[in-house]
Amino acid sequence: MSAPATRTCGRGLIRAMIASLCLFLSACPESYRVIDEEVRENDAGIRIKDFRRESVQTDGRKQWFVEADEAFIYQKGKQPERIVAYNFRFEQYDADGNLTDLMTADRGEIDQDDEMFYLSGNVYFKGQDKGRTVRAEEVEYDRIEEILTSDKPITIIEEGLTTRCTRGAEVDYANNRQVCKGPVVISVSNSSSEQSAGDLFQ
Repeated sequence: MSAPATRTCGRGLIRAMIASLCLFLSACPESYRVIDEEVRENDAGIRIKDFRRESVQTDGRKQWFVEADEAFIYQKGKQPERIVAYNFRFEQYDADGNLTDLMTADRGEIDQDDEMFYLSGNVYFKGQDKGRTVRAEEVEYDRIEEILTSDKPITIIEEGLTTRCTRGAEVDYANNRQVCKGPVVISVSNSSSEQSAGDLFQ
């Protein structure tokens, strides 16, 4: 998929998700709009248990899917601005209904204004770029530019090669490159040898 097409999809995806929330919230009884108990996100205006939203094409094929055990909605005026979700899972599909992106984390945050995903706790990310997977404790993902970044230790697995970036990394899915901050440890499947290096540019 070309970078411009993916960027348009990313922008539309976030806005479509927020728009679907607007429709959902407009149908909620007024009694569900106020949080009146001690919760993890005290400043959020709306709390939703067993949160689940999805978008499908007219032929029934999925476009995206998001779910969480619990979600909190922050609003600007009456419009949703930010979603914070716990035990978060997000899936995105291409036009043929094939899974392209998968994200899971203990906590996921989706911001409408900057169109970013902020993930923390047992983060797992798999993008469409050659099956590259990422595991970390904290990452940020720019849906428009298709760039994943982290300043924390991160592990990148791709085609039998495991790269452990001890000081974080930047993974550019649009341009198929990554920059690891060292020291870096590289291991290859079916091999007991490991190679250590300084900063690594791929």
